[in-house]
Amino acid sequence: NAQNALLFFVQEVEDSAALESVFQHSDLDVRKAVVRRMQEVSGAIDVMLSTEEDANVLVSIAANSQDSEQLRELSEGYPIKVIATVASNRFTPTDILERLADHPDKDIRIQVGSNPATPTIILDEKLSQDVDVDVRIEVASNTSTSESMLIKFALDYNEDADVREAAVENESFTIENLKKY
Repeated sequence: NAQNALLFFVQEVEDSAALESVFQHSDLDVRKAVVRRMQEVSGAIDVMLSTEEDANVLVSIAANSQDSEQLRELSEGYPIKVIATVASNRFTPTDILERLADHPDKDIRIQVGSNPATPTIILDEKLSQDVDVDVRIEVASNTSTSESMLIKFALDYNEDADVREAAVENESFTIENLKKY
């Protein structure tokens, strides 16, 4: 069908001007394919960023971007699902993750807590203390969380049972180190 032909075209084309013209297509899957291909071919996404208002396409850009400036731009003033996607991107710079760890929306903090690229210090010193249990569950599940923090979660009988369970199920948690406490 026509959509499949267009998707094939997008995967094969090398010309960013041709991709930009296809980006105007009404089909969301075609536009997402264009975003992925443009990231491979050129920096033309920067042009689209300033005009595109479809949150799903912005989510696709945020999920696939390796460009720190693009991620920086998408981390502010966009819909929550776009910012949360930036928070989950393993290429998001540390300073952005640190800022997003303080975001008032828990969904964004959850994504920072689950991102394996989030520095241990942000996980241990900031997000492990989050008021929201879902954020703490993600921190306890994150393999970048320090073993000492995982042990603290596991031994804290005042902590939520799901957080404690996530800590002991984390592959970074070892019984040998637990015996030291």
